[in-house]
Amino acid sequence: RITIDRATKLSVDILTSLGFGNEEAGLITDNLIDAELANKKTHGFITLLYISKLQDRLNVDVVDLDILERTTNSLYIDGHHKLGYSIIYKSLDLAFEIAQSSKVVCVGIKDIFMSGYIGSYARKATDNNFVFIGFHNSSGGLVPYGARKAIWVTNPLTVGIPTNKIGRAHS
Repeated sequence: RITIDRATKLSVDILTSLGFGNEEAGLITDNLIDAELANKKTHGFITLLYISKLQDRLNVDVVDLDILERTTNSLYIDGHHKLGYSIIYKSLDLAFEIAQSSKVVCVGIKDIFMSGYIGSYARKATDNNFVFIGFHNSSGGLVPYGARKAIWVTNPLTVGIPTNKIGRAHS
């Protein structure tokens, strides 16, 4: 057993040692903790091992949101092949601002690597009293039982709807 505070510090320390800035390390850690608390262990702290093994191939440069196109109710963002965690969290913050006047916002993000536990993004939206519908995709890499090569991809759909009931979002 470990406290959330101790787990947070360890995760941030690991991520900053890999070259991530404090802000991005904190956002990634927030997602990992949400995954652990939702019992989605495959997207929790075990991800730190995967990230560390990819260290040489990761884009750890600090990138503010690169908005390719913005309208009164949409955003199209370039993720610059970074881990998706901070890009998605930051795009949500901007979408919440836009939604104050437009009521509906569509966000598209291209070129991100690993989006993490997507239930965390739905929870953030519902915590801010917004409905969240998230479509995510991947290029693949899953090998079904008995197969010899990767032929499956993951394309999860996540929906978050605010309620008066206090609790955690699930995906």
